Amino acid sequence: MTKKIHVPEFWSANQQAVWEKQEEIRTSLNLARATLAEIRYGYAKKREYWNYGGPEVAICREFCVATPYGSVNVRLYEPEAIISQRVVVYAHGGGWIVGDLNTHDRLCRELAVATRAAVLAVDYTLSPEAKYPQALVEFLACVGWAQEHFSQVWCAGDSAGATLSLGAALWIRDSQGEIGQLRLRSLHGLLLFYGGYGLRDSRSRQTLGGYWDGMDDADCAAYEAAYRVPGEAAPYHDVLDLDLSFGIPPSFILGAEFDPLRDDSRVLFDRLQENQPRVEYYEAPGVLHAFLQYIRLLPEAAHSIAQAARFVQSVGDSVAVQQAEEQPHSATE
Repeated sequence: MTKKIHVPEFWSANQQAVWEKQEEIRTSLNLARATLAEIRYGYAKKREYWNYGGPEVAICREFCVATPYGSVNVRLYEPEAIISQRVVVYAHGGGWIVGDLNTHDRLCRELAVATRAAVLAVDYTLSPEAKYPQALVEFLACVGWAQEHFSQVWCAGDSAGATLSLGAALWIRDSQGEIGQLRLRSLHGLLLFYGGYGLRDSRSRQTLGGYWDGMDDADCAAYEAAYRVPGEAAPYHDVLDLDLSFGIPPSFILGAEFDPLRDDSRVLFDRLQENQPRVEYYEAPGVLHAFLQYIRLLPEAAHSIAQAARFVQSVGDSVAVQQAEEQPHSATE
């Protein structure tokens, strides 16, 4: 058995500062963790410190979107300037079992302002109450709403949310956009932040993960067990098993040096760049899984968001020019 690396000996000074603050928050709250409800409550309470501050958006409103499983809550963030009617449909992380609109509020605001795009955050139904593919279908329904109201639609997510986003793009591709009553168009781009894409025995999974990140082998197995139906295939979850040689929109892939899922991102990048000219990979050094949520104290998170925003603006602006050229001219022109 491969020996696990004791990551705290190697992470960055900034990650150390985040760890110390996290421990201070955890100790001060002293919350019970015996039940799933208590775990969710504790996760939300610990996020309150990290969501404080950050950029403001011009408009922030909540409403519901109808899905085949019932309505889900969404939150739409609109910065002062929305470029080319662009929206990023965002799925939060949390191992399928925790997280909501509030736990990822600052991350969505940061993304909206940096990309100069609207961000539609989706409060998909958590597991184990919902099993695959419910969260994915709910997310796709929200993509449908976005395509009705914006001309350029991207998908994004962190961790489990990144898996959802890539799964959504592939489902749209393979179904030609016909998903039940939905009629979806292809996405314009993807922002995939440290997702899991189906590797089971990678070097990073063998050597990384522990008490410091909630990503040891038992934790990851529990997340999968909560989300999936035993014995049933989940093709748009284990996406590396699918054909990735065509139909993938431009993609920005973000990894973290000390993340057990790091090699999922590396392999995905290697697979996509064979056939997709617009794919980028950036790996943040010295940090753990879920590091974007600690942008309040972590410069590596701010830098990574800036890299993603640069990609969106570069790809998205070229799409906007193409869309403008395709618009029919009036008779007086």
